[in-house]
Amino acid sequence: MEVYGNQSKCFDLATFWTERKCGRIRTFLQYKAGCYQYECSEGRLNIGLFNESFFYPCYFTGQYIYIRKIINGWLREGVIICPPCEEICHSEHFSVDDKFGYCQETNKDEIPEYVGDVLLDEPCAASTCYSLIFFLFIFLIRFSYNFGYST
Repeated sequence: MEVYGNQSKCFDLATFWTERKCGRIRTFLQYKAGCYQYECSEGRLNIGLFNESFFYPCYFTGQYIYIRKIINGWLREGVIICPPCEEICHSEHFSVDDKFGYCQETNKDEIPEYVGDVLLDEPCAASTCYSLIFFLFIFLIRFSYNFGYST
């Protein structure tokens, strides 16, 4: 999910990244920061993840962005902390036609209570599939065993 390059910066995380699948949990203890794409527009910093066109807006310093993505069959969860807009977005980072052209204080009435991805269920399809295959295997053995003795 990280992005490296000219339009990326490293941001602090409020929590370690975790992955969940079928009741199992993996925690990535070595990561307390991550590098992500960013853009400066409409008077604020916006943060984007790898392979996505959507950017999460930072309305104020210290704001949390809640990330929830299914990656390789695991639910990956983490929380990015927004730095001060002025730390990253200077006037030259805003496009010429941006309506502000520099970091703006966001009106408290315009700040949503939650910024991030919707809640996702922990994936468990692979486990269900293996359970079904195991059940069918036992059924076939039992059926073959019973069929073999009835003749």
